[in-house]
Amino acid sequence: MGKTIHSESRNLILKVLKFFESEKANKQYTIPVDQVVKRTCAATGISKRTLMKIKNEARVQPPTSPGASPTPSTSNNLETHREPKLSTPGKKRKQYKKRIEVDDFDICAIRNIINSFYAVKKELSTLKKILAAVKRDLNFQGGRTYLRNILINKLGYKFKKCKNIRCVLTQKPDIAAWRARYLRRMKENNDLGADKKPVTYLDETWIHSHYTVSKCWQNNTDSSVKKNLNPGQRWILVHAGGENGFIEGAELLYKCKSKIGDYHNEMDTNNFLKWLREKLIPNLPPNGLVVIDNAPYHSTQSVKAPTSAALKADMQNWLREHNIP
Repeated sequence: MGKTIHSESRNLILKVLKFFESEKANKQYTIPVDQVVKRTCAATGISKRTLMKIKNEARVQPPTSPGASPTPSTSNNLETHREPKLSTPGKKRKQYKKRIEVDDFDICAIRNIINSFYAVKKELSTLKKILAAVKRDLNFQGGRTYLRNILINKLGYKFKKCKNIRCVLTQKPDIAAWRARYLRRMKENNDLGADKKPVTYLDETWIHSHYTVSKCWQNNTDSSVKKNLNPGQRWILVHAGGENGFIEGAELLYKCKSKIGDYHNEMDTNNFLKWLREKLIPNLPPNGLVVIDNAPYHSTQSVKAPTSAALKADMQNWLREHNIP
């Protein structure tokens, strides 16, 4: 009473009931009563091998309590009325370990131990070395996994690539001066308040005819977006604008001649200067500032000085043209 009988046990009970009902209907034993194993297999629907495994497991069950004595039974095969507690094959109960508490003092001590590897011992700290050190110095009771969780979640450590010895960004002095000059000019303009000059920014980009998304919701049967490996024809887009929107009449959109590379391969100084004279400058607001980036075709040298990779003859010709002995 009060015990829940699950579906598998209910099916087994139903099989046994049908077996005895069939014997009652036939008014005779289906299998002789002295063949206990066969009758049990026929009634329950299990194999003889499975039945013998269960029987052998029941034989080795310990007594229900220390000092308990078996109770005589009317059956010759069963020695006691005790029901053996049988296990489920393949089922393992999860073992819960005692939770280890780590306070702020321990967290700080673990951090100091890690720092000592680099600052004092001058050696690489690994999870194995850290675990041995905290067990020795702090009597740490946890294992590798628990220590790893502490390093990641509480101390913010990550096992990643070593830091570069160069801790600051470096750049050419002329680029730094150029940036400072730009920022100074923009600040001077902002300081004018209501009288500040309108600022126009310009840039170029590109788009191709088969531009589409790279991911979508899909399965193996229904319709979805297909990605074309051939990007197709490219267009170059040039425009300018500011805080009041794009400059009207300054847009430029044209096809690329090649399908490889980016828009820098198709945009050159001649195209940029033509767009600058015909589309941008006539439509710019008066007394304004124009901000452009350092693309090669934005600032082209009319006469380039030879570099160290130039031929000796080219160097000599350039010196003669500029009257340099």
